[in-house]
Amino acid sequence: MPPTIKGIYDPSEFETRKEKIDVLLREQGWLANDRSKVILEVDTKQSNFRTQNYKMVSETLSNELETKFADYLLLDGKGDIPDVIERYKKRREESSTDRKGKCFFVPYNEIKENGYDLSISKYREIEYEKVEYEKPEVILTKIDELEDQIKANVAELRRLLEQAQ
Repeated sequence: MPPTIKGIYDPSEFETRKEKIDVLLREQGWLANDRSKVILEVDTKQSNFRTQNYKMVSETLSNELETKFADYLLLDGKGDIPDVIERYKKRREESSTDRKGKCFFVPYNEIKENGYDLSISKYREIEYEKVEYEKPEVILTKIDELEDQIKANVAELRRLLEQAQ
Protein backbone atom coordinates (compact mmCIF):
# COMPACT_ATOMS: atom_id res chain seq x y z
CA MET A 1 0.00 0.00 0.00
CA PRO A 2 1.39 3.46 -0.88
CA PRO A 3 2.41 5.74 2.00
CA THR A 4 -0.41 7.94 3.23
CA ILE A 5 -0.85 11.06 5.28
CA LYS A 6 -4.31 11.09 6.86
CA GLY A 7 -5.51 8.66 4.21
CA ILE A 8 -4.17 10.75 1.28
CA TYR A 9 -1.71 9.17 -1.13
CA ASP A 10 1.72 10.76 -0.70
CA PRO A 11 3.96 9.82 -3.66
CA SER A 12 7.72 9.68 -3.28
CA GLU A 13 9.94 12.18 -5.09
CA PHE A 14 10.76 9.53 -7.70
CA GLU A 15 7.05 8.75 -8.26
CA THR A 16 6.22 12.46 -8.52
CA ARG A 17 8.90 12.93 -11.16
CA LYS A 18 7.91 9.91 -13.21
CA GLU A 19 4.12 10.18 -12.87
CA LYS A 20 3.67 13.95 -12.95
CA ILE A 21 6.65 16.11 -13.86
CA ASP A 22 8.04 13.89 -16.63
CA VAL A 23 4.54 13.48 -18.08
CA LEU A 24 3.97 17.26 -18.13
CA LEU A 25 7.40 17.85 -19.67
CA ARG A 26 6.71 15.24 -22.35
CA GLU A 27 3.38 16.91 -23.18
CA GLN A 28 5.33 20.13 -23.82
CA GLY A 29 7.90 18.39 -26.02
CA TRP A 30 10.66 17.83 -23.43
CA LEU A 31 11.90 14.26 -23.03
CA ALA A 32 13.50 13.73 -19.62
CA ASN A 33 15.90 11.13 -21.04
CA ASP A 34 17.17 13.46 -23.82
CA ARG A 35 20.40 14.74 -22.22
CA SER A 36 20.91 17.33 -24.97
CA LYS A 37 17.81 19.19 -23.76
CA VAL A 38 17.06 17.99 -20.21
CA ILE A 39 19.65 17.55 -17.48
CA LEU A 40 18.59 16.10 -14.15
CA GLU A 41 19.81 17.17 -10.70
CA VAL A 42 22.17 20.00 -11.61
CA ASP A 43 24.22 21.84 -9.00
CA THR A 44 23.45 25.44 -9.92
CA LYS A 45 26.19 26.89 -7.69
CA GLN A 46 29.08 24.82 -9.05
CA SER A 47 28.02 24.56 -12.70
CA ASN A 48 29.36 26.95 -15.32
CA PHE A 49 26.37 27.87 -17.49
CA ARG A 50 28.39 30.00 -19.90
CA THR A 51 30.64 27.09 -20.89
CA GLN A 52 27.85 24.54 -20.46
CA ASN A 53 29.90 22.65 -17.88
CA TYR A 54 27.09 21.30 -15.72
CA LYS A 55 27.90 19.58 -12.42
CA MET A 56 25.57 16.84 -11.21
CA VAL A 57 24.52 16.24 -7.61
CA SER A 58 26.62 13.08 -7.50
CA GLU A 59 29.75 15.11 -8.39
CA THR A 60 29.36 17.89 -5.85
CA LEU A 61 27.76 16.39 -2.74
CA SER A 62 31.09 15.29 -1.32
CA ASN A 63 33.04 18.53 -1.77
CA GLU A 64 32.95 21.42 0.69
CA LEU A 65 31.86 24.16 -1.72
CA GLU A 66 28.41 25.73 -1.49
CA THR A 67 25.77 23.79 -3.37
CA LYS A 68 22.25 24.43 -4.64
CA PHE A 69 20.34 22.01 -6.80
CA ALA A 70 17.75 22.11 -9.55
CA ASP A 71 15.87 18.87 -10.24
CA TYR A 72 15.56 19.67 -13.95
CA LEU A 73 17.56 21.94 -16.26
CA LEU A 74 15.75 22.52 -19.56
CA LEU A 75 17.98 23.64 -22.43
CA ASP A 76 17.08 25.19 -25.74
CA GLY A 77 18.42 23.75 -28.99
CA LYS A 78 21.87 25.22 -28.35
CA GLY A 79 22.01 24.36 -24.64
CA ASP A 80 22.13 28.10 -24.07
CA ILE A 81 20.55 29.62 -20.96
CA PRO A 82 22.95 32.32 -19.66
CA ASP A 83 20.53 35.22 -20.30
CA VAL A 84 17.83 33.55 -18.24
CA ILE A 85 20.31 32.90 -15.40
CA GLU A 86 21.52 36.52 -15.43
CA ARG A 87 17.99 37.88 -15.45
CA TYR A 88 17.03 35.55 -12.59
CA LYS A 89 19.95 36.86 -10.52
CA LYS A 90 18.70 40.42 -11.11
CA ARG A 91 15.02 39.57 -10.61
CA ARG A 92 14.71 41.86 -7.56
CA GLU A 93 15.97 44.82 -9.59
CA GLU A 94 13.75 44.34 -12.63
CA SER A 95 10.15 43.42 -13.16
CA SER A 96 9.91 42.61 -16.83
CA THR A 97 6.31 42.43 -17.90
CA ASP A 98 7.07 42.49 -21.64
CA ARG A 99 5.66 39.13 -22.61
CA LYS A 100 7.03 39.29 -26.14
CA GLY A 101 10.64 38.69 -25.06
CA LYS A 102 12.63 35.51 -24.54
CA CYS A 103 11.94 35.53 -20.81
CA PHE A 104 9.63 37.51 -18.56
CA PHE A 105 8.04 37.40 -15.13
CA VAL A 106 4.60 35.94 -14.52
CA PRO A 107 2.89 36.64 -11.18
CA TYR A 108 2.38 33.60 -8.99
CA ASN A 109 -1.39 34.13 -8.80
CA GLU A 110 -1.67 34.02 -12.58
CA ILE A 111 0.24 30.73 -12.69
CA LYS A 112 -1.98 29.38 -9.90
CA GLU A 113 -5.14 30.47 -11.79
CA ASN A 114 -3.87 28.53 -14.83
CA GLY A 115 -3.59 25.33 -12.80
CA TYR A 116 0.22 25.68 -12.50
CA ASP A 117 0.53 25.23 -16.26
CA LEU A 118 4.07 26.39 -17.09
CA SER A 119 3.67 26.28 -20.87
CA ILE A 120 5.23 29.44 -22.22
CA SER A 121 2.46 29.65 -24.80
CA LYS A 122 0.02 30.20 -21.93
CA TYR A 123 1.72 33.49 -21.00
CA ARG A 124 3.75 34.76 -23.98
CA GLU A 125 2.23 37.38 -26.25
CA ILE A 126 2.79 36.60 -29.89
CA GLU A 127 2.71 39.33 -32.49
CA TYR A 128 1.64 38.03 -35.83
CA GLU A 129 2.91 39.77 -38.92
CA LYS A 130 0.66 39.85 -41.90
CA VAL A 131 2.30 37.99 -44.75
CA GLU A 132 1.56 39.04 -48.30
CA TYR A 133 1.72 36.19 -50.78
CA GLU A 134 1.95 36.52 -54.53
CA LYS A 135 -1.05 35.51 -56.56
CA PRO A 136 -1.10 31.82 -57.54
CA GLU A 137 -0.73 32.73 -61.22
CA VAL A 138 2.52 34.59 -60.49
CA ILE A 139 3.87 31.69 -58.43
CA LEU A 140 3.01 29.19 -61.18
CA THR A 141 4.74 31.39 -63.79
CA LYS A 142 7.89 31.46 -61.65
CA ILE A 143 7.75 27.67 -61.26
CA ASP A 144 7.43 27.28 -65.03
CA GLU A 145 10.46 29.56 -65.54
CA LEU A 146 12.49 27.54 -63.03
CA GLU A 147 11.49 24.26 -64.69
CA ASP A 148 12.54 25.66 -68.08
CA GLN A 149 15.91 26.65 -66.62
CA ILE A 150 16.34 23.17 -65.08
CA LYS A 151 15.49 21.53 -68.41
CA ALA A 152 18.02 23.76 -70.19
CA ASN A 153 20.71 22.88 -67.64
CA VAL A 154 19.99 19.14 -67.95
CA ALA A 155 20.15 19.41 -71.77
CA GLU A 156 23.50 21.20 -71.49
CA LEU A 157 24.84 18.48 -69.18
CA ARG A 158 23.73 15.76 -71.62
CA ARG A 159 25.43 17.59 -74.50
CA LEU A 160 28.67 17.88 -72.49
CA LEU A 161 28.55 14.17 -71.58
CA GLU A 162 28.07 13.21 -75.23
CA GLN A 163 31.07 15.35 -76.25
CA ALA A 164 33.22 13.75 -73.54
CA GLN A 165 32.59 10.23 -74.86
